Amino acid sequence: RFITELLDISAIESGKVRMELRDSDLKMIVDECEYLHHRASQNKNIELTVEYDTPLPHVNVDTSKISSVIDNLLSNAIKYSYPGGKVRVHFENHSNEVITHVQDNGQGLSEDDLKKVFTSFKRLSSKPTGGESSIGLGLAIVKKIVELHQGRVWVSSDLGKGSTFSFSLPVSASAQP
Repeated sequence: RFITELLDISAIESGKVRMELRDSDLKMIVDECEYLHHRASQNKNIELTVEYDTPLPHVNVDTSKISSVIDNLLSNAIKYSYPGGKVRVHFENHSNEVITHVQDNGQGLSEDDLKKVFTSFKRLSSKPTGGESSIGLGLAIVKKIVELHQGRVWVSSDLGKGSTFSFSLPVSASAQP
């Protein structure tokens, strides 16, 4: 995984990343990622829920790259949550963008960590709660991929209470009114 993430960040930073954009169903992408993380969440006794309170519009994305974004955020939420915790995915649907929130009630981030959270090779003070490993590239890759899709990424966090990582993606032109 380290080599893959290193190659991904290298390709993105050098401008040599290939994007295969297509009109995609965000719900299908999220559902696949949820399925992949279901066992890891069960193994740590973490409740993983995805709430579709609003119909999700289609987005024009490279599905494998956006899957990597969601995969990384879910993996981190589970990795840094304590057994018995909760991870929740929910959405906001606006006329020109859809926002995905991945929320946990884990360790949260310090003010210092918040300043460097999307930087390559920066380890944060939070530690995985189940012996998992971390190399400090995942969130930097998330940020770069989301920005390649003309989206934004951000985090809000309370130390000791959890974090919410959010990203926006533009709605497909065909889905806009």
